[in-house]
Amino acid sequence: MKAIYPALLLLVAATALAQEPLSPPSSPQEVPAYCQKRELQPTTLAVMGRDRGIPMQQFVDGFPVAQAGFLAMQLSVSRLNDVYENPRLNALTLAIFRSASCIEELARRSPPRYKPELREALVECQNISAGSVRDLAECVANASDANIIG
Repeated sequence: MKAIYPALLLLVAATALAQEPLSPPSSPQEVPAYCQKRELQPTTLAVMGRDRGIPMQQFVDGFPVAQAGFLAMQLSVSRLNDVYENPRLNALTLAIFRSASCIEELARRSPPRYKPELREALVECQNISAGSVRDLAECVANASDANIIG
């Protein structure tokens, strides 16, 4: 049973990572909900895989590119990079960060780039905001804004 669990998690996570693209938001008011929906489940599952020792390449190898398409693959690799490059960040912090980045991406019409200092700022947000999702979201948004390039 222990050997089956990582394989099952990988299958579920690869499916979530390859989720069918959501329809783009039709108004600025829809952007936060769209970004939260786009990022929450796949990011959480990727963190679960990371924390259970599943290598990033195993996710990438299991990605159904033919079904999901190239843009979904790009988004998933970007998400996996964030998850695996930030092992000290938990699923909630990463999902909030990814949602904030999504909002910024839609506003700029291109993925945002951040200073390397953002990683430590996110760890600090996670540490000082323990227990309060609202405080964590506010801290992550402020850290992201303070460390954006351009």
